[in-house]
Amino acid sequence: MANVTLVEAPKGVVPRLAFLYSRKKFKNAVDPVRAAANHSGVLVAMGTLETAVDRGWRKLDPTLRWLALQATGGAIGCSWCTDFGYFEGVQQGVDPRKVRDVPRWRSSDAYDERERVVLEYAEAATTTPADVGVDLVRRLHQHFSDAEMVELAGWVALENFRSRFNAGLGLHSEGFSDNCRVPEDLVVKDLRPNDVKAG
Repeated sequence: MANVTLVEAPKGVVPRLAFLYSRKKFKNAVDPVRAAANHSGVLVAMGTLETAVDRGWRKLDPTLRWLALQATGGAIGCSWCTDFGYFEGVQQGVDPRKVRDVPRWRSSDAYDERERVVLEYAEAATTTPADVGVDLVRRLHQHFSDAEMVELAGWVALENFRSRFNAGLGLHSEGFSDNCRVPEDLVVKDLRPNDVKAG
């Protein structure tokens, strides 16, 4: 149960516009928008930030961006973010093993070195206090330009904001991942001999 009222019928121009945008993007008014609709100033600030990010942050590879967001949301424990992130990863065509293995990335062989350093950075920058050591920075510089590193830091910081907003208001998964289809090549076929004829 949310810690604030989840607005059903928005009042005022800003909340109405936010609901329209949410319905266009998500097919319904999602709980973070419904919660934020209690405060138009918060909605304006969040909308402005998300619009600027959507239009101007394009240095980092989209899969690496997704990995950073998913690792950050998971580290914070935001079930809404993890659920939506899973759905988003599947919809964007991220390798299904990578989508599935983010919580156990250290023991998974699904990730290359570049992806591993992004996942490690997302976790390290999300801890309180942030613990991004010299060795991690050295490894980041082996794979990324300064602009890419700044954008990576921005994505991790933005997801910290989103995840802490959602978790702090008691928002939980809305079932986005329930709409994900398992790719046919990953489905384990039933190997039971149900059609075996007696010889």
